[in-house]
Amino acid sequence: TMELKMETYFGAKAIESQRSSGYKDTIYALAELIDNSFDAQATLCKVIFIERKDKGKKYIDEILICDDGVGMDKDVLQMCLQFGGTTNDDISEIVRTKKTGKFGFGLPNASISQCRSINIYSWKEKDTILTTNLILDNIEKTNSIKLPEVKSVELPSYYEDLEAVINEDHGSIVSWKDCDRLSNTQASTITRKSEELLGRLYRY
Repeated sequence: TMELKMETYFGAKAIESQRSSGYKDTIYALAELIDNSFDAQATLCKVIFIERKDKGKKYIDEILICDDGVGMDKDVLQMCLQFGGTTNDDISEIVRTKKTGKFGFGLPNASISQCRSINIYSWKEKDTILTTNLILDNIEKTNSIKLPEVKSVELPSYYEDLEAVINEDHGSIVSWKDCDRLSNTQASTITRKSEELLGRLYRY
């Protein structure tokens, strides 16, 4: 119906506008995800920057936030990228009321404040890796904020070379790609600026 089309259209626009709210810079957005890792009983959280060169200039192509937490099952993974941890499809209303559920705004909001493509991989036992994603280009193309169903996959092969898997038996990896809103374009700069804040936040 026309009403439904209008709802999904404004829903997609609301997500785009939400990108500018809530996080001072990349370091604070990363801190939100690191918080999530420790909330999931992680003993180690690793942030990996993948850089590429374009015409001799280095830039961050992907950021991985990896942990050895308990991992997420299908139901939790299905909810973790939904704003406010809700099945409510009217994102405009969620943004307007700042409605939050168990998983709050943290993971999706911190992620879209930095990038246009978020993939999450999580496992609670060895060789059983589940994934879901939130890709802004797909949302804009389809005018729908419905997230894809959780499915089983193998991790991208280069994750092994990067030692992104901290514990084969349980953990999660959040991938940020198409990072168009980072505070800085080079990993060394973000790392240097992160040391003081993250060191203070996680000194224990």
